[in-house]
Amino acid sequence: WLAAVRRELPATSIYLEVDYSGQMNRDLGAGDLDLAILFTPHYLPDLHYERIGEVHYEMVSNKVSRIEDVKAEDYIQAVYSPAFDRLHRQAHPELSTAPIASGETTAILALMQKLGGSAFVTEADAKRLLRTGAVSRVAGAEPIAQAVYAAVNVRTRHAHQHRRIIATLQALLETGRSHAYERPDRI
Repeated sequence: WLAAVRRELPATSIYLEVDYSGQMNRDLGAGDLDLAILFTPHYLPDLHYERIGEVHYEMVSNKVSRIEDVKAEDYIQAVYSPAFDRLHRQAHPELSTAPIASGETTAILALMQKLGGSAFVTEADAKRLLRTGAVSRVAGAEPIAQAVYAAVNVRTRHAHQHRRIIATLQALLETGRSHAYERPDRI
């Protein structure tokens, strides 16, 4: 996303963090940020939120190949956001007691590599790992979709620069979804 925004608006300053939606909402409200791309909107009176797409996560494993074989003790629970965590707990309550959890993609990938196990990762990461043979897709585990939002101050929601960044990210989310993951059973 960052590369596309830099190409589109090379003079724009960008501050990047992993999902700290609560803090980004507060910073927007205080005027310290102009625009935020986040997973968890906290509806504040002066902020405008717009759903711009979704990020999809797939369960992969380097230990098992079927959802029935995934055990909580070998599972690395992804907690990418409160919404993702809620969807995960609804879909897999038996895995929501895993002894290891993280909200950081890099940590989840490292833990899978070092400890082995199963976890939800982005489609792009799943595709990359599947190509290398490092993991297999866990059959029977449905993908989890995480909504992505753009947030701006209501007074600047129509600003040209904001609209260009949002449109660029919407296009990337749409394109990424259509090309992000090829399931082996559909080739």
